[in-house]
Amino acid sequence: MDESSVFNGSTISSADSTASYVTDIIITLSASGTLSLDDMDNADKTTFNMTVGDNAFTGLDGAFSEIDTLNVDYGRNYWITSFEAFPSATAQQFCAISYIGTDCDIMVDISSPTISDTLLTLIGRAFENTVVFDSTVSQYDSIEVSIASTVRSFTGQEKDTDDNGKVIFVFTDIKDEYGLGRNDTKRSLFVHGYSTPNDTVSSSQFANGGEIIYIDTDPLDITSTNNDLNVLLQAMTHEYTKMCLQHNKPDEQPWILEAVAQLMQKNIFGDCVFFGESTAP
Repeated sequence: MDESSVFNGSTISSADSTASYVTDIIITLSASGTLSLDDMDNADKTTFNMTVGDNAFTGLDGAFSEIDTLNVDYGRNYWITSFEAFPSATAQQFCAISYIGTDCDIMVDISSPTISDTLLTLIGRAFENTVVFDSTVSQYDSIEVSIASTVRSFTGQEKDTDDNGKVIFVFTDIKDEYGLGRNDTKRSLFVHGYSTPNDTVSSSQFANGGEIIYIDTDPLDITSTNNDLNVLLQAMTHEYTKMCLQHNKPDEQPWILEAVAQLMQKNIFGDCVFFGESTAP
């Protein structure tokens, strides 16, 4: 890709000073530069590299960059809600686009534990199509997983307020009371995921825009050997079910949403889970 079409009109910033050396820089693209990247092939967006020439960047101390090829995270910021007993302020986290599918995209917080491309593809396909898992993901061994079609057959299709035809899953560490247990909460429980109607209202202060489901990555971990924590697909099913019901039956009672979400877990995985250690339905 021609760099002039991307970087024309962009700004570059960092926290560099003569007293403190940093290696991170922020390149804020112009609207035309952003559109140029949006037109890239999907494969390039998930494996994005940038070639930096000699003297492309110079620090305040006179140090300059040498020619190099860098791995670059291609993505965007998302507002993430705190569910702590004493909530911290709603904050933005930068998430890289890591899977691009037909019915969903998966964005991964760059500060979260790494999830392999192979595993992300399996997760995406389990939502969009049908996957029969094997022992490489032992908790789902021999289970046929087809999340979207199973849920939609009962709840109906979700809305598409951003006209992209997709659900966006954001994998991030949702701030909660796991391991803390402050203010009379149970330290064994964690917030496995959530969605918010605010994301579909453009005027909302913290709207991220679109049909977005946030899935926890700490302590939730699909690679864990702890059966209380390796239930990421159940979390996706649970939250997607509630989203579809909220879109199609907006006046439904919250306990009904939770009950149907548990039922969808049972239909797909043969059982349902509560989200915490040493808990059971």
